[in-house]
Amino acid sequence: MKALTIHQPFASLVMAGAKPYEFRYLRPPAALIGQRIVIHASAQVIRKPVASRLFVAVRDQVLSSIVTATLLPDMALPILARAWEPSGEPLPLSAGLGTVIIGEPCRAADIAHDPGHPLADDEQDLWAWPMLNPIRWPLPVRVSGSQGFWHWPHEVLV
Repeated sequence: MKALTIHQPFASLVMAGAKPYEFRYLRPPAALIGQRIVIHASAQVIRKPVASRLFVAVRDQVLSSIVTATLLPDMALPILARAWEPSGEPLPLSAGLGTVIIGEPCRAADIAHDPGHPLADDEQDLWAWPMLNPIRWPLPVRVSGSQGFWHWPHEVLV
């Protein structure tokens, strides 16, 4: 099974169903559309100022990008709070979190035409990959990841 590494807090947002799209500058490989993949949280430490600004933007509905505009606030805010609150339970890093199905991609501009979904200048060429039917594992599985798609080294029971 293929895996895709995503920075936190976005990996956890995808697995919670709070981030319905992963935005990338390329389409996913055709062979992976409709397929289940592992979502892997990167090892990169979450920058708390970035996480707090994202939390405030979603909480206050100051949606200046397609990413914040497509987050589902009720599900996203508890995860974003964990990403920046000093006393909160940290989000997992360098670990597989569960699986999703990659849906049929579309241009971010197609989503941005909906009211309330802005598209920043640097987002004009983005692809929106639907992240469908997330199945979160009970515990994260610690594994070093890689950029792009890579082979998940463990058996996955779906």
